[in-house]
Amino acid sequence: MEEKSITGGVPPLFFKHRELGLGQNEKLSVYELCKELYKNNLNEDDIEGAQRIKGLWRVYMNSAEKRTYLYANGFFFRNISVTLYDQNPFIRNEENEDPDNRC
Repeated sequence: MEEKSITGGVPPLFFKHRELGLGQNEKLSVYELCKELYKNNLNEDDIEGAQRIKGLWRVYMNSAEKRTYLYANGFFFRNISVTLYDQNPFIRNEENEDPDNRC
């Protein structure tokens, strides 16, 4: 099942906390993350919010166009290139597939 944004219906983008160059227990606030995202040609109106659950971040964009832009271009966090995922990278592929298309 595809995750949807709470207000905009735009699916989130995902990235792993460890790809920020931080340890699993190192804290990073949503505010600090968003400040870094703004340095990547994004502004406050582009980002709906962000959420960390354990080792996974979700970034919620306000428009499909900005989501596509961020996904295509990625972003840098303190000079580290961060890989973005269209789907939760911790879920195996067959769990991400449409159940109607499974054998």
